[in-house]
Amino acid sequence: MVSSFPLGDILHNRDTNGRVVKWPVELGALSIEFLPHSTIKSEALVDFIAEWTEIQDPPLDERPEHWVMYFDGALNLDGTGVGILFISPRGEQLKYVLLLLFKATNNAAEYGALIHGLKIAASLSIKRLLAYGNSKVVIQQVNKDWDCTQEKMDAYYKEIRKLEAHFYCLEFHHVLRDYNMAADVLSKLGSKRALVLAGIFLQALNSPTVKIEEEPPTKPDLVPALGQEVLVADPDWRAPILDFIINNKSYPKDKEHERLARQAASYIIVGTELFRHSASSGTLSMCISQSDGVRHLSEIHLGICGNHAGASTLVGKAFRSGLYWPMALADA
Repeated sequence: MVSSFPLGDILHNRDTNGRVVKWPVELGALSIEFLPHSTIKSEALVDFIAEWTEIQDPPLDERPEHWVMYFDGALNLDGTGVGILFISPRGEQLKYVLLLLFKATNNAAEYGALIHGLKIAASLSIKRLLAYGNSKVVIQQVNKDWDCTQEKMDAYYKEIRKLEAHFYCLEFHHVLRDYNMAADVLSKLGSKRALVLAGIFLQALNSPTVKIEEEPPTKPDLVPALGQEVLVADPDWRAPILDFIINNKSYPKDKEHERLARQAASYIIVGTELFRHSASSGTLSMCISQSDGVRHLSEIHLGICGNHAGASTLVGKAFRSGLYWPMALADA
């Protein structure tokens, strides 16, 4: 009999009393050998547990792995830049800075960042991508929530539709600028032409991402037909300011000279473009013609709230996108 209890010592003890005395009498007729319990080896215990334990494999994660891309564009006095950040499913990061060596608006820079990001992702054989940007105009237009009324924006939109064929899954999401800081910093490095640290890919673009064919202007009839209305285009409001700053003409010292001098103090010239400098925020806004401003307001008007949007709301969105013309409130 194998037991870990001292039964042999108890039965052969002469000093026992009570019921224990009866046990040797009852068991004396039997030949019982008491052996101590041996120690179980750890290997045998492991084998025993492994043999009798039900094997349960963890469930496989069937969700496909996605890459994440953050993109942003920046426009300032020094130029235009684009920042792109890729994050792999394992957390690895790829950073890109693009220098745009041509004239571009804020929306064009944002679209350029998205298009170049998609091209880079396609070259890396990325098939599932989540794209995040803080430009609500671009994200809403790409997701077909807003319409593209300008021909240039429509060309960018069509290019993105072509690039979608390279992906199994492609989603576009809008995020606040606070959650897009990495791409924002990269884009500002490009726009300011700053020194790029090691580990960041740097590219320079000499031409726009999308080639836009401009229709040649139609030659108007010199003599209008009888009863035909003739529209006389208003002169560009930027011309007197550009003339005053660039050519430095000696205007007569009169009230007109004083008015132009006060007006020109709020403007600077970058390349061939006129920008308005905000004394309060220090930002630069690209000055556009009145006709371009009206088209921009029309695009915003169709995109956000329809007829329910007030004039101040439309103008505020136009100015926040980096554009300026003094007749904006009246045009809205």
